[in-house]
Amino acid sequence: MGSIHSEGTRVRSSEGSPAVGATISVITGLIASALALHIFFVIFEANPGNSFVLFIADLARSLSLGMDPLFTPESAKTGVFLNYGFAAVLYLGIGQVILRLVRRR
Repeated sequence: MGSIHSEGTRVRSSEGSPAVGATISVITGLIASALALHIFFVIFEANPGNSFVLFIADLARSLSLGMDPLFTPESAKTGVFLNYGFAAVLYLGIGQVILRLVRRR
């Protein structure tokens, strides 16, 4: 919240809500981490039958923002790196934009 000066005008605080900012950072960080973990598992050929690898693959597919078919290189690994990596960067970028908007309040 802003403070009130003796003239009665309110000054905006540049901090916003620290709890909201922290929540936004944590959520976008976790999403980007899940996408990065999926990329890691694909590139290094993790066991596709492993339940944790399957969970992360399903989670990454649902969080990919439709970026999965964006790039279609010949190498499947390169495609996963580009598509899921781009989605992770988008999440981090969108999180930063939201964070700046929250801090302006």
